[in-house]
Amino acid sequence: MKQSLVINVIAILMVLGMSTYTGNSRAVSLAVTETQNLIGDGEEQLLEFSAFEDVAPEPTDLVSYTLSWSNVSYSLIVYEALDWNVDIGYSLGGESTTISTTGTSDYFSYVDIQFADGEVVLGPDFFEETPSMGWFVSGIGGSNQYDDNGWSGEVTLQYNYEGVGLPSLLDEDLNNQIIYAGAAVVGGASSIVVGNVEAVAAAGFGADAEVDGNIVAGAAVTMGAGSSTKGKITAGAAVTLGADASIDGTAYAGTSVTIGLNASASNYDEYNKTEIIATQIKDGKAKLSDLQNRLASAQAPPENQSLDAYTGNVDVVPGVYHLTVLTTAAGTTLTFNGNGEDNVWLINVDTYAAFGADTTFNLVDVTGNSSIIINAGGYVTSGANANLAGTIFAGSYILTGAGTTLRGAAGTCGLFAVNGGVSLGADNKIGEFDTCSDGALPSNMSIDI
Repeated sequence: MKQSLVINVIAILMVLGMSTYTGNSRAVSLAVTETQNLIGDGEEQLLEFSAFEDVAPEPTDLVSYTLSWSNVSYSLIVYEALDWNVDIGYSLGGESTTISTTGTSDYFSYVDIQFADGEVVLGPDFFEETPSMGWFVSGIGGSNQYDDNGWSGEVTLQYNYEGVGLPSLLDEDLNNQIIYAGAAVVGGASSIVVGNVEAVAAAGFGADAEVDGNIVAGAAVTMGAGSSTKGKITAGAAVTLGADASIDGTAYAGTSVTIGLNASASNYDEYNKTEIIATQIKDGKAKLSDLQNRLASAQAPPENQSLDAYTGNVDVVPGVYHLTVLTTAAGTTLTFNGNGEDNVWLINVDTYAAFGADTTFNLVDVTGNSSIIINAGGYVTSGANANLAGTIFAGSYILTGAGTTLRGAAGTCGLFAVNGGVSLGADNKIGEFDTCSDGALPSNMSIDI
């Protein structure tokens, strides 16, 4: 006489803790997908998904989860002749949906129960830092009727966001920098930087330079004669002030502070322990590299993939561009006409970008909700007296000629060298005109990445 075997397999998104996230991010859509293997013995499998934390630490607008499974099976060695019924389903808010599979097994047979591939969209009510999903078996019967051989298959959880802004992906610390270098930062004589500066290695500014912000460096910080710093200086090694240099804030040094003739600091602190300072130095290379990859993944239409070299006067229409290299001849004017509407100019460059001397970014009717981004996989350089705007990312280094100006595009701008240094020529003005008070990136990007 045959007995009845009933197996209920339920995919449950378990809420381990409700969290509320706030922020100013919006208008960027993002899908983060994580797949795990459903493998192992036992009547219960619990999968934990970490992409939520690793990729989008501040998701302000989670729309839904998409839960899907493929090639899922549960195998048994059965010792009795059984009619069996298998339910696979999900539970959400007390309601569940199941898909049933039935079959018959003979005495002492191997049963491989195959589940149809499926997918379900789970609502944003289940909003947690580490989602978990469990597969469970129940109602199998007595232990003398079967041996559990285990699970196989793949389970995927996709996080669907709308409105994850790029500042959230960049993180607050990096977004508050106007200059970031994965190596050293060097500012030329009489250069002016309005904003914060962060360097993984050393930082130094020449005579009569001005930094209207904080300087943080993993190694020494050296300020030339007559230079001024409006914020504080934090250095992993020594802080050195040249004659007549000044710091409005405190100088924190991992080793020592040297103050030249007539130089001044409101206060200084010699830690003499570089490991204490090191806790304040944040290496943003990984996050910037990830952001560069996300920007580079934006699709450019065919008409925006043709030109690599620009000369004369060129109108750059809003949109996404993909170039192998980007060069401009001396005296080139690139006109960004926003026509009074919110726009994004995202120029992705596989290798390097080199702007010739006197290259000018001419902004016409660009609204306060617009942005210009240059995203180069290699280096970025500018010749003397170049007049640039927006935010520049370089996979290696950034080098500007004497007299270069970088101004904000709707209040956002910055120079970010992921793995190399940032070197400013003499008389540079970074953020002095049309200041970058809104950070490095806008909170209203409208490009899918």
